[in-house]
Amino acid sequence: MKEYNRIIETLITRWLFKGKALIIIDARQVGKTTLLTSISNKLGNTLWLNADENNTSVKSSIL
Repeated sequence: MKEYNRIIETLITRWLFKGKALIIIDARQVGKTTLLTSISNKLGNTLWLNADENNTSVKSSIL
């Protein structure tokens, strides 16, 4: 599958590391997780918090 560099990916990346939380809200199944996974993979060491479920899960690649 070919990966496309989206304008929103560049905008989100600019907002990172400013000491503030970033919340992505949109309709269901529009690619939010795919977008954030792509950014996370490019950055390397990331902490992934998913609050979609009652039991908030943590996926960490910092270890």
